[in-house]
Amino acid sequence: MIDVHPPHQVIHTWREYLLHMSTIVLGLLIAIGLEQSVEALHRAHEGQEPMSFTGMPNSA
Repeated sequence: MIDVHPPHQVIHTWREYLLHMSTIVLGLLIAIGLEQSVEALHRAHEGQEPMSFTGMPNSA
């Protein structure tokens, strides 16, 4: 769940606005990158031990 907070002070200039927006974008990119890394590790781990339909590891 995303928790949105308003800025602590009023944004007066374009520079402050761009700094605020770039901080948000950077945080989102970091979060998405970490999520994709975890998914890739999870998929790699799943591929190491194939499972049958019964949920038991294949012995063949």
